[in-house]
Amino acid sequence: MKTRIYMLAALAVLLFLVSCNQITPFERGIKAISEQEVKKQVNYIASDLLEGRQAGSEGAQMAAEYIISYLDSLGIKPLDGDYRHTFECEPFNY
Repeated sequence: MKTRIYMLAALAVLLFLVSCNQITPFERGIKAISEQEVKKQVNYIASDLLEGRQAGSEGAQMAAEYIISYLDSLGIKPLDGDYRHTFECEPFNY
């Protein structure tokens, strides 16, 4: 009986240690972010190549494709099966 209790206790400790050693998706994501990587992504999205990214422009489409490709390369999946979602908004007059 004592042997059985010791075996169960050892198994419980082993399972606890294994579960503590696993990295959560959040922790993995935080570790993947570096200042250099953020600057690289922002510099591209803000570049003249994307033509200011005005809604509906070719530059906005290029930025969207770039962001989707980047998220996909990180293994980040869209919640509803698609990264793109349509919406309506009122024009803003300056």
